[in-house]
Amino acid sequence: KRSHAQNAGYHAMITPWCRDEGHQIDELKRDLLKAIFGHVEHTNVISGEVSQVPAKKHTSGLSVQEFCLLIEETMRIAAECGYVLISPQEYKEAKVEAEKQARKSAKAAA
Repeated sequence: KRSHAQNAGYHAMITPWCRDEGHQIDELKRDLLKAIFGHVEHTNVISGEVSQVPAKKHTSGLSVQEFCLLIEETMRIAAECGYVLISPQEYKEAKVEAEKQARKSAKAAA
């Protein structure tokens, strides 16, 4: 199954999109899961109303491979919507590089 780090990275990746576009994270994730993994029909047992729900309902049930697909496809869909996302890997690499530069600067200043 996907790791906690993958999940945290995914949330960090989509949070700016949600914030800037006024989306709720859970709603965006649900719609992305439907777009990427498809949907199934669900009949409400009380009302009889039929709705479409994601075939993969939660990111917690995804395999590592499925989660990688989720990240890649989320970035593609966001780009199609005019929003550029930073992948968790790119974010992590930039953070490591920034920390290296900060140590280098501190060393030079000392």
